[in-house]
This record gives sequence, structure tokens and C-alpha cells, in this order.
Amino acid sequence: MKNLIISVLNNPFLKSIAQSKAIKKLAFRYVAAEDLQNTINIIKELINKNFFITVSFLGEHFNNKDKVEEYLTEIYSLIKNINENDLSKNVSISLKLSSLGLLFDFEYTLDNLSKILDISGNVKIHIDMEDSSLIDDTFKIFDILKYEKKYSNLDITLQAYLYRTDRDLNEKILAKQNTNNLLIRLCKGAYKESYDKIFPNKKSINENYLKLAMKLIDNIDKIYPAFATHDINLIKKIQNYAHLKGVSYDKFEFQMLYGVLPKLQNKIISEGYRLRLYLPYGKNWYDYIIRRIAEKPSNILYLLFSFLPEKNS
Repeated sequence: MKNLIISVLNNPFLKSIAQSKAIKKLAFRYVAAEDLQNTINIIKELINKNFFITVSFLGEHFNNKDKVEEYLTEIYSLIKNINENDLSKNVSISLKLSSLGLLFDFEYTLDNLSKILDISGNVKIHIDMEDSSLIDDTFKIFDILKYEKKYSNLDITLQAYLYRTDRDLNEKILAKQNTNNLLIRLCKGAYKESYDKIFPNKKSINENYLKLAMKLIDNIDKIYPAFATHDINLIKKIQNYAHLKGVSYDKFEFQMLYGVLPKLQNKIISEGYRLRLYLPYGKNWYDYIIRRIAEKPSNILYLLFSFLPEKNS
């Protein structure tokens, strides 16, 4: 169902009218703004409400250097604004390596991420994990920059729906990590993959997520876990396991998407846990929004009503 919804909403006609006011209104439930300055203002408001933030400039799967260079220019401006506004204690940047050229040039991508880290100052840079065709190269770049070149502010994501993730955690991270300066975001995973690569159903994915979450907590001396989930049952089980292991609230965090389950977000904060919002911004919001619509089909009704002519007042 999710893939069908995404296919329908990728129709060129729907994309061509994506700038309508009604669709934008839906979009900005889940996207901060189209521009950097308004995004910074929203970040400040969210910090005042006790949220931590990881901000993401929308754009991925670039296949030429012109697109990558435009993206880099924005990331440099984002870093500058975070540092100038003294927000780095609360705000990190999430990015995909396909935004930096990984689809067509490994060395170019490595160089681009190195440049970002060189100017990042105190801003932590978080690598979003993508589909399985890019995972090995993503880990290679992470390994070079984190463990060979010793960039301490570089973090990474793991996806629980992949069979390979437990091995990746053991071999590519825990075997090399000896301080807790690494934030690992654990998410379920959302990319379309062949059946031989992923757990077959929601139940088995949730079981593997919890297994990985427990392993992260068991290695709290080496890493700082970030549990990215909106599943209240998983959240409760993670909280209970952390309590059982005597792990204090400041040793891990939960992460959720901006605009998704705000009541649950506030409840987690009120209980004393850290919560970081994944906050996207930029003009390339359409593909991001259709993924949110696919995850919550009730939004389709809102979308359909947006195509109706407005009544004269």
C-alpha cells in the first residue's frame, strides 16, 4: 500500500501543482520552512520547548556535481548560522552521502564530507543511512573519517529492518569504538529492498529493533544511542531496559520526525528523557512529504480536498 501511494503521488500532474497553498499547508506540518532563516527561527522556538534538533536540508540522489555544489553551499551556510547563533549544543546536521556525490564519485564524496567536517566547529554531522547499494561505501567513508582521520563529531545511522545490521554494528562500530563520542541513530528503515535483505514483517523488524537497542544500551560506555521510533511499545521497552541496566536519562535519547505525534513527543520530554526532532527544510520538500502521506494515508483526504476550488467568501 505504501509503495502504491508513493507511485500515485509521484504522478507528474500532481507534482506540477505541488506549489498550491493547500499542499504547502500540509507540507509544513512536517517541514520547517523553505529557507534557512525561517528554519533557524523555528529551531530556536523548539529549543525553548526543550527539544534537541537534527536539521536536514532536503535533497538526495544527485547525479552531477552542479547539484552537489549547490547543496554544499547551503550546508556551509547552515553550519555558519548554527555556530553564529550558538546552537551547536542542541543542534546537529543530518545529511545523506548521495547528496555529496556518492552515486557517481567515491573520492569526491569523501572530500566533500571532509570539507564539511573541517568547518563544522562544534556542530555534529550525522550520516543518514540510505539503501543497501550505498551502505558499504557509506561505512567506508565513515571508517576513514571517524577512525583514521579522527573526526570526533561524525555520527551514523543503523537500520533495523536489514539482516546485515547486527553484523555491521559488531564489526564496523563496536570493534573499533572505545569512547562514547559516537551517536548511533537506530531506525527501522524505509527504503525499498529485496526480500533477501530485510526481515519479512513488522513483528520481526520490531524484534530486531529491540535486540539492537538492547545491545546499544549494553555498550553505553562506547556509544550514545539515539532511538528513532514513533512506536510507543518499543519506546516503553527501551525505557524499561535502560532502567533495569541503571542507565541514566542523559546517556541516550529518542528521536522523532517533526510534526509526527506531537503529544507523544511532549510526553517523552515531560518524563525527563531527551528528544531530538528530525527537522527538514528546503524547497525540495515534495518527495519527503509523499513519504509522510504514505505512512499516514488519512493525509490523502486532506490532499484531495486541496484540489477543490475555494468558495468565494
